[in-house]
Amino acid sequence: MAEQGTAAQGQPGALGQHDVGGKDPTGFAAPGTLAPGAREEDFPMLLWEKQMHSLLAVLARKGHISVDELRRGVEGLPENVYARCSYYGKWARSMLAISLERNVLSDEDVRAHILPDWQGEENSAAPFQVDDYVRVREESFLSNFQRPHLRTPGYIFGAVGRIERLVGEFAAPELLAFRREGPKQTLYRVRFRQKDIWERYQGKENDTIDVEIYHPWLSAATAEDFEAQRELAAKRAEVARKLEKQNIEHQHGLAHDHDHAHSHGHGHGHGDGHKHEHEDHTHEARAVVEQTAVDREGPPSEDEQFAGGLVRALVAKGVITQEELTKAVEAAETKGSIANGARIVVRAWKDSDFKQRLLTDANEAVRELGLEASNPHAATKLVVVENDKDNHNMLVCTLCSCYPTGLLGPSPAWYKSRSYRARVVREPRAVLEEFGTSLPDDVHLHVHDSTADCRYMVLPQAPENLSTASEDELVALVTRDRLIGVSAEIAPRNQSASQVGNAFGSELLCVEQV
Repeated sequence: MAEQGTAAQGQPGALGQHDVGGKDPTGFAAPGTLAPGAREEDFPMLLWEKQMHSLLAVLARKGHISVDELRRGVEGLPENVYARCSYYGKWARSMLAISLERNVLSDEDVRAHILPDWQGEENSAAPFQVDDYVRVREESFLSNFQRPHLRTPGYIFGAVGRIERLVGEFAAPELLAFRREGPKQTLYRVRFRQKDIWERYQGKENDTIDVEIYHPWLSAATAEDFEAQRELAAKRAEVARKLEKQNIEHQHGLAHDHDHAHSHGHGHGHGDGHKHEHEDHTHEARAVVEQTAVDREGPPSEDEQFAGGLVRALVAKGVITQEELTKAVEAAETKGSIANGARIVVRAWKDSDFKQRLLTDANEAVRELGLEASNPHAATKLVVVENDKDNHNMLVCTLCSCYPTGLLGPSPAWYKSRSYRARVVREPRAVLEEFGTSLPDDVHLHVHDSTADCRYMVLPQAPENLSTASEDELVALVTRDRLIGVSAEIAPRNQSASQVGNAFGSELLCVEQV
C-alpha cells in the first residue's frame, strides 16, 4: 500500500515504470527526425502490430491469458527493455512470458522459433579449463521478455578474465526461478583485475575480484584481449583523473567568480541553457507531441522479429492457427470505428431520452444501435461523459493505454505515449493548448483516468445548428479527438465554434517514420 499523504503532497505514484501519471516526461522518447507535412494516417499500424493487438483477443478467448496478466507482464519487463521497445513490442514480450508461465509454450519452443540462443542451452563441446581467458557476455535486449533472475552481475558484462577454477555442474538458477527445467550448466569462478572493472579503483595494480559465472554467460577470449582491456582501463583511468582535476578547478573558479559577481542577481544561473530547456518542455510544438507519442524508442526490426517468432511458436504448437489470427485482425479492422462513436453521439444529440440512457448505462444504450461497447478480450464498462458550455472532459490512461477499442477502433499513437499519459493529469490545459484547444477560464476541466475496467467516451456539446444540419454534417463534427477530449467544440469568447472545431482536425501531424 502507498504511504498516506502521497496524493495530498502532489507526488506521482510509485507503482513502477508504467505508472507515469504526473511524472516529468523529459527523456521518455528522443524527438528524432520529424517528417513535416505528414499526417498520422500516413503511418498506419504495421501488420505485426495488428497481429499482436489481435493475438491478445485470440489467446484470451482460449483462456490462455487475461488482460490483467498482459499488464503484469508489461509492468514486469526489465527497465532497459521497457524504455527501449515499442508499444506492441512490450505486448509480444509479455504474451511470451505469460505463455511460458502457463505452460502454453516451452523453453524448447522459444529456442526453436524465437530465440535460438536463449538461456538453458547445454554446455559447448569444449568447456573452459583453468587459466583460460574468457569474456562475459552482455545481456541481450532481444531476449529479454520478463525481469530475469540473473546470477551474473552487470558490472562485469563484457569484461575479460581468467578461469580460476571449475566449481561443478548445477541446475540453471535463471530457469529454476520460474519453475522451468533445463540441462545442467558448468559453474566457474572467473578472476578479474579490479582496475579493469572500475576506472576510479584506488587499490593496487594486482588486486582482483573472483565472480561465479555459469558457462552460457562466457565466450572464449585471448591473452591479447586481456592485455587490450588492461591498456584501455589505464587510458580511462587517466582520462577520469584529468576530468576530476578539471572539475575541481572549474568549481573553484566558479566560487571565486561568484564572490566577485554577486551583484548580478544570479543571472548567470538562469541563462539561455536553462531557459530554453524549460520553454521547450512547457511549449512543445504539436509536431513534437505527436512524434513523441509514437513512443518507439527501440529498433522496430527487433520487435517485429520477436513478434513473428511468437506467432510461429504458437502456430507450430497448435495453440492458434494462422487463419484464426488473420480473421481476428480483419475483425479488429472492421468492427471498431470512429463512425460508431459518431452514430452514438448524433443519436444522443437528437434524442434526449437516448442521451439519458447513454449517460446512465452506456453499454446497454449502444446495444440499441446494434453496437457492443465492451472490449472483445475483457468485459469493460463504457462511461460516457458529457461536455456542455461550462464543462469539458478529457480522457487518459496513465498506467497503460485503456481505450474502447472494440467500439472505436485502435487508439491513436499519441494516446499511448508516455509523454501524453504523464502530462495530461498534471497540466491538462497546457496539453490541450498544444493540441490547438484553448478553454475559457470559466470552463471546468475534468480529466478521467481509465486505470481499471472502465472505458470512456466524451459526448461533445451539440452544435447550435443541430435542428437544421443534415445527418452527414452532424456526423462530420464527431472526430476521434473530440471523443477523447483533446479537441473542443466550445469556442473561446472571441472565436467561432467552427474555427475551434477545425483547429486540431485539419492540423498536419508530424511523426517519426519507422
